[in-house]
Amino acid sequence: MIKPRADSLKSTGRLAARRGLVLAVAVGLLGAAACGFKTDPRPPEYTAPVINNAPEAEVDGTTVELVWKRAETSADGRELYDLAGFIVERSSGSAPYGRIDTVAVTDQEKLRRQARFRYDDEQPPLGMVSYRVRAFTADGQEGPPSPAVAVEVVPAVDPGESDGEDTEETATESPSEDAD
Repeated sequence: MIKPRADSLKSTGRLAARRGLVLAVAVGLLGAAACGFKTDPRPPEYTAPVINNAPEAEVDGTTVELVWKRAETSADGRELYDLAGFIVERSSGSAPYGRIDTVAVTDQEKLRRQARFRYDDEQPPLGMVSYRVRAFTADGQEGPPSPAVAVEVVPAVDPGESDGEDTEETATESPSEDAD
């Protein structure tokens, strides 16, 4: 029987150890490259959608019509791709703001996105009322509120009702049918 030399056993063991080390490094590098890391992580407060301008408000009878521009950037200034909707908030007098409704964004897959959004508050309280809007993303992250806009809501006047002076003026200015 032939006995292997001690030198050849040592070199075979070293070669196997080197191959194992090279294989381990290669697997580690491939695993690191394929982990899905694409950009630096951003803190949640930087990714919140931002509305920079106050909504426009107009009172039409006892309905308040709100119109605002689309949130296009996040807090860190990057373009916003996952806008899901808006939360409309209202405050009356010294009461804190409360949610009154949400407006969904349904154009995420469209080439041309909606630039302005609208909400009609059909039952606002009487007096000074303030409104603001918050944008939120598809994962539910809410941005800070927009600047507020305030309007005064007054009771609707019935067209049939008027004070005595208006009635008299109208009566004296109207031609009489008997005068012909």
